[in-house]
Amino acid sequence: MDKVSCIKYVEAYYEFSKDCPVAKLWVYKAYGYAEKSKGGIVLKFVKKVSEDENFERDFVVEGYFIPNEALISEDTAPYLSTLDSMELGSFIGIVWTNIVKLANSSDHRISTKRTKGVLIKNESDYLVIKEPETAALEPFFIEIPDRKPTYAIIPKSLILKVDTIHE
Repeated sequence: MDKVSCIKYVEAYYEFSKDCPVAKLWVYKAYGYAEKSKGGIVLKFVKKVSEDENFERDFVVEGYFIPNEALISEDTAPYLSTLDSMELGSFIGIVWTNIVKLANSSDHRISTKRTKGVLIKNESDYLVIKEPETAALEPFFIEIPDRKPTYAIIPKSLILKVDTIHE
């Protein structure tokens, strides 16, 4: 961990507006010390160093666990042909990975979520889900917005599984 790296990645986000968003995937750049971890990359950076002379190593290490699927250079998953055949207006369920923010944690496990809702946009690199209901599946609770979002924009590269839900 002696060289600063630049990692480019995408992540899902929520919209709270009433109108369908003109969605776009933002490409993020993060700089830090990169370490390969099972299922992704841990990117660490030092947030705060103590100015007290008595504490030689008093610092807070923060960073991100970025799943391989979120990295820009990763190939897309084979399920994409299934997504191409899904009709707009379908009620679908998606299992997907998420970026995990770290703070002095050695727990670098992938965060998995499940989102259910109505498919209203199916673009080449992302889906827009209307009235999404999202639950963290593993490995630990991930904060979900306090208020109910109107839309979820999920990059296709983060999706692990997708299916149509028949009610």
